[in-house]
Amino acid sequence: MTTGITDRRALQLGAVMCTLSAACYAGLSILGKLAFAAGLSLTGMLSLRFGGAAVVLVAMLLLLRRPLFAGARTMGRLFLLGALLYAPQAALFFTGLQRLPASIAVLLLYVYPVLVAVFDWALNRRLPDRRTLLALGIAMVGVVLTLYPQAAMRVDPVGALLVLGSATGLAIYIVLSEGATQGVGARVGGMWIVLG
Repeated sequence: MTTGITDRRALQLGAVMCTLSAACYAGLSILGKLAFAAGLSLTGMLSLRFGGAAVVLVAMLLLLRRPLFAGARTMGRLFLLGALLYAPQAALFFTGLQRLPASIAVLLLYVYPVLVAVFDWALNRRLPDRRTLLALGIAMVGVVLTLYPQAAMRVDPVGALLVLGSATGLAIYIVLSEGATQGVGARVGGMWIVLG
């Protein structure tokens, strides 16, 4: 899969950021379980998560003296991406997390890279290269082997469907947000998405 990015430093920084993002997502299910155990509601948890992220991004943009606004149409599109895709995706994940062990929930969520490749091909006609296809295939085999029914473990089907719905929503969001954030940058785009 070609990225269109020729700057080696930008590619390396992007790889580091993606790795950090994956590490944060891995901890998301554990933090969610802790929040539910502490008595936080789904709405309260998502409000804190997205409201806190918006405050951090606004502060960062103000410190960097970057504009917060990028045109009404662009801001509206980003806001709707957050409201109609990212927020429901997060709600599906945490609802499913209430019915599943954290390890199973996060594993099911990590089906989303395969779905991103499928949606990217369907919407943008970008077919992944052989190495990427091989990696995605290996990842799916890992998911199937981990979820293979065992006598000591039973996966709640409703919880699994909720998390797989979340993975689908996340994949669609990633493909659609790529074009939406290109003109404004990741920080401004992210701020308007989490505000949504």
